[in-house]
Amino acid sequence: MAMKILFDATVLVDGNDMVEERRGIYFIARNLLQEMAQRDEVDVVLFASGYKVAGLSNVNRMLNLKLPVFRKIPALANFFHTIVIFCRKKRMANFQKPMVRKVYASGILFFSSISQIYFFVKDLFYRTLESNAFFSPRTAAPWFIRRDKKIRTYVVLHDLIPYVLPEYAGQRSVGWFGYLIRHLNKNDYYFAISESTKQDFCKFSSKIDPSHVMTVSWAADERYKPKKQIRIVSDKRYVFSLCSLEPRKNLLRIVRTFIRFVEKNQIKDLRLVVGGGEWLDVKKILSSELKLKDPLEKYMTHVGYVKDSDLPELYGNAEWFVYTSQYEGFGLPPLEAMQCGCPVITSNTSSLPEVVGDAGIMIDWDSDEQHIKAYEQYYFNEELRKENSRKGLERAKQFSWGKTVDSMVSFICGVDKENSTQYGR
Repeated sequence: MAMKILFDATVLVDGNDMVEERRGIYFIARNLLQEMAQRDEVDVVLFASGYKVAGLSNVNRMLNLKLPVFRKIPALANFFHTIVIFCRKKRMANFQKPMVRKVYASGILFFSSISQIYFFVKDLFYRTLESNAFFSPRTAAPWFIRRDKKIRTYVVLHDLIPYVLPEYAGQRSVGWFGYLIRHLNKNDYYFAISESTKQDFCKFSSKIDPSHVMTVSWAADERYKPKKQIRIVSDKRYVFSLCSLEPRKNLLRIVRTFIRFVEKNQIKDLRLVVGGGEWLDVKKILSSELKLKDPLEKYMTHVGYVKDSDLPELYGNAEWFVYTSQYEGFGLPPLEAMQCGCPVITSNTSSLPEVVGDAGIMIDWDSDEQHIKAYEQYYFNEELRKENSRKGLERAKQFSWGKTVDSMVSFICGVDKENSTQYGR
């Protein structure tokens, strides 16, 4: 008999409702759900928090699935869901109007608060379905799931950025991350997305039982394949970097050292292409910090938010990819680049060595000199680029969503088998 798993799809509801919520965890959750739904060993039931349960039908439709939903969706949930999403979309559409933003923000808070109170009261009298496990790709289970001792909880651990990097300390108690940290415990089971992440969490909290933590790896989507036919950015050769303005992403150093590299070697046929972030913010910060004589556009092109369908082209046509982040829970972009046959430069910290192995150039994230040297190694050595392109392709074959979910399901079923006699099942 297949195990019944409640899959927390709240992050997928958020991403389907608002495109700007489609960050890394959204795509990870989507891939995990699509793979898990295909396993005969488990029966997946969709779950979402509060009024967001009304968005689960959209998740099924978007992913072409026909999975059952955790509970019957009351009409009031659809009402709350519709109102909150309407408010959120209107606020984004009128983002530059302060008064409008305040009104719509108040609307979001009002309807969200009422809906949460409604579902809290409802759950007081609600008996959970007969389920073996609760799986969350992001945060801890809600309280009425945790109170049911027959349901074992499995949670994905992504990173400890707010505790590892002091500048992010303000995020420690916020949202889903704060909820996760407050509910770490010895009874729950966890999937750490790298050995580095597992060590960080086990050192951080004595409440976690290390034997309850399994290390898994993410994978690049199948659409990431070598492509070398189309120049979608420029006729010039280019180096690609994909990151935000977060300090840990190291964008300022990447740009600064690229400009120094170009000026030092009098290079005229290469530019830096950067994806992610708002260009006005990027330009303002970089121009202020770098104090350039020439316009920033002389050295780089900023393409902003990049559609998923365009990323393989950007990776595949780049001379190399730079991703020298200070800290990553896993680091998916270097793996995507390698799967596209693009040589990579990454930092030698946190989880990145686990992803890249010996298939790229690894440097200290905070060394300008090592950045410049790495650029020179690739620019002046075509054979090295070809060699690391080949190594990257081979390395990427070690990662797949199928293997990851197979490992997760085997782990969950193994735990269930060990504990099945305790409840007479």
